[in-house]
Order: sequence, then C-alpha cells, then structure tokens
Amino acid sequence: MKKIIGAALLLPLLSTQISAETAAAAPSEPPRADLVVTGQGGTLRAAGYLLDAEQVRHPEQGGVILSGVTLTRPGRDGLVLIRQVEVSNLAIAARLLDPTGPCLATDAMSGTVTAREIRFRPDQDLGVPDGREEVRLPLLRLEATQIGCSLQVSAEADGVSVSGVDGSRIDLATIEARARLSGPSMHNVDLRVDLLGISLNTVEGPGGLAAAEAGFSMVADLAPGGLLDQIRSDAPLPDLISAGRDGVLRGGAYFRGLELTPDRFLPEGDLKRVRLDGKGPIRGDFDLTGSVERGELRFRIASDLSGLAAGEIALIGGLPGPSAPVIPEAISASVPIPADLIGSTLSRLSLSWRDDGVSDLMREVLGRDPEGAAQALIGERVERVAGRLPGGLSATALGAWGEIRRILRDGSGTAGLRPEQPVSLLELGVSGLMGPTLAASRAGAFTGP
Repeated sequence: MKKIIGAALLLPLLSTQISAETAAAAPSEPPRADLVVTGQGGTLRAAGYLLDAEQVRHPEQGGVILSGVTLTRPGRDGLVLIRQVEVSNLAIAARLLDPTGPCLATDAMSGTVTAREIRFRPDQDLGVPDGREEVRLPLLRLEATQIGCSLQVSAEADGVSVSGVDGSRIDLATIEARARLSGPSMHNVDLRVDLLGISLNTVEGPGGLAAAEAGFSMVADLAPGGLLDQIRSDAPLPDLISAGRDGVLRGGAYFRGLELTPDRFLPEGDLKRVRLDGKGPIRGDFDLTGSVERGELRFRIASDLSGLAAGEIALIGGLPGPSAPVIPEAISASVPIPADLIGSTLSRLSLSWRDDGVSDLMREVLGRDPEGAAQALIGERVERVAGRLPGGLSATALGAWGEIRRILRDGSGTAGLRPEQPVSLLELGVSGLMGPTLAASRAGAFTGP
C-alpha cells in the first residue's frame, strides 16, 4: 500500500523530472530531439530517452503524431506505454525530458504535448521497489514555454488510477501541476502539484479513505552546492548552515476534505477494540509547511480531524549568522544541542492541542494515552539530558517539558515562547541558568487552556 501511494505522488514528475542526476549528466548543448523514420514507424531520441513508435505521422498544421509508443531509458528498467502522443514542437519535447539541461539566452520556444492512454510501471529509479504497481493516465496535457533560461510548464491529467497486484487502487479525478525553472542553468525550481478527488479502495486491507484535495509544493535551488544538494549529500552542519543563510528552500503538503470511514478502513474486530465501531466518518484537514529562506526558519504543522484531535506546532526563527555568539569548545559537549546552532535565534514557538477522542484510541492500540506515549518516546531522554545541565537550567528544561505533559494530560491547552524581539538560544540558555521564572520572562512564555 505504501508503494501505491508513493507511485501516485510521483505521477506529476512524469512531465517534470527534476533531478540532480539529470543535471549532472546533461550535455554541453541544449537538449535536442532526433527523429528517425523507418517505414510507417520510427524512433525519437531525446535527453537519454528512446521513444519507439509503430506509426509516425506529420499533420498539416505541423509537429508530429506518434502512435503505439514505448518510452524507455536505455540501460534502465521500466517502460511507459502510450497509445498516441501529439507533439507540436520536437525541441520543447526534448526540453521537457531534460528540464535542467543547459540553456542559451537566445532560446525562445513553446509547444504542447498531448499523450493518450498512458500506462507505466514505476521502477526503482522512481522510488517504487519492484515496479509492481501500474499507473494509468487516460489523458495527459502539457503546455510549455521557454524563454532564455526560464521554462514554464503546466500539466493536467484526468481520471488517473494507480493499482497494485493485490487489487488495491488509488483513483484521482484530476492532477494539476505547475512548474517554473529559471536561473543560469535552470536550477531554480518552483513546483506545485494539486491532486483532486482522491479515493483509496482495496480488495484486502484498508479502504474507505478519500480526500477532496491534496497537494505539495517546493521552491528550491537545484544547483550543486545549494542547500538541497547539501542535504542530499549529508553535508556537515556548518556547511548546511552556510547554505541555508544564502539560499531558499520551501516546501509543503496539505489535505483538504480528508475523510476516513472507520467501518471500511478497519476490520470489525479492530473497530470494536479501538472504539470506532458505529462512528461516522472522520473528516478534517491537514497542513505541513517549512522553509529556510536567507537564514530565516519557518515551520508549521496543523491538523483538525473530527472525532480524533486538533493541534498545531509553529516555529519562527533564524540560523546563526557569521557574527552570532558561540560557546567555548570545552563546554560544547555538555550542551543539549549542536554547538553550531547555539547562535540560532527564536522569534516564536507555539503548541496547541485538543483531544477529541484520540486518547481512547491510543489506550486501546498502544496501551498508553498521549502523555504516556510522549513520555515513553522522548520523556526519559529529556529528563536524562536535563539532569546533566548546570544550575537552574535543569529546572527550566524540566519545567518546559512538564508544561507539555500537562497539556497532553488535560486533553487541551496552549503553550509557547513569544519574546519581544528575537533572542539567541545562547541567551535563553543563560536566562535558564537563573531559573524558570527569569527564563520565562525573557522568552515571553505563555500558557492557556
């Protein structure tokens, strides 16, 4: 089931395959398409891809129509079968297959690609092991415009389905994707994908899951040495901080109108065990956003699920600058966070929580309520680290952890930090040495029901 969901999320990338590998292997010239016609059929080579067509036609209005197409990457597993592909401009088709390839300031072109009855089985190169899932797109429409080193692409697919060998299936009424690549080598990407009318159906296992709308977005610099490249290469923390101060990386995901029908999602015995039998659908929304933009950090995760829980965690802060305060190496080992981050600043940190029934479910499934689960997951570690902190800092850390446990125990509440102006973690630590009262005052601590 996880592989089917993964395949569904990869669908929009069929039209905008933006990868560091593609960029690294790009030729020294802009992508080009070479069409060789043999009899009625032919082959089209572009950006390392090979399109074998049983029939090639050149309509009067221009472009080319390929019928009975098999799309492959020589030397790689997996293939895409397409009944018909209509391409108005072969050059723009080549660019779509290699969007981060080299570009020229004089480039100027636009075109459309319409593909009908697409079938493909994602291989390991697309992140879905074994390639046992099958994806079907009755119709995929692409529009692209390139001016210099700026490429804009919009894509839309209707009636999409992702099916597994066990009969499990995800149906998507519509997929809409919009992408923009820019910069000297088309390494700046702005991507948004919206999935409309989602439903999960299975022969065996969970079903009854649907959403009116879901999606994800990303803004990043794909250039070598950029923040995304540093993260992917497991670069050391100082390099990540330096890249984060200079670059931009934003991303997010959301669900709207999420609906889970318990008596279709779980077997009858499990429904009774977790006390969801006889309950109506669980509905709600979910949002996750995060960004690192020129050194500023923002993170937010929020959900509101009827009959379960509602809550939000939000953080606004900043990465340490070149002149940020530091701590001596001799005492860095006793600090509970990496010494390189001690100069980070905090503008706001907040937590809100409302238990609408998730405690009962967790007690039945895990044998613990939310407070007990949090304590078992990280509580012992927090207390162990706090016990090694000097002076009043230990009491300050335990007091903050105690407030979180109180909110979980009471089933509702809010808490957070809201200083009058951004403060560094080092400043908060020094305040904490003087005890919880001074630390709370300096950080603008607040709590509520």
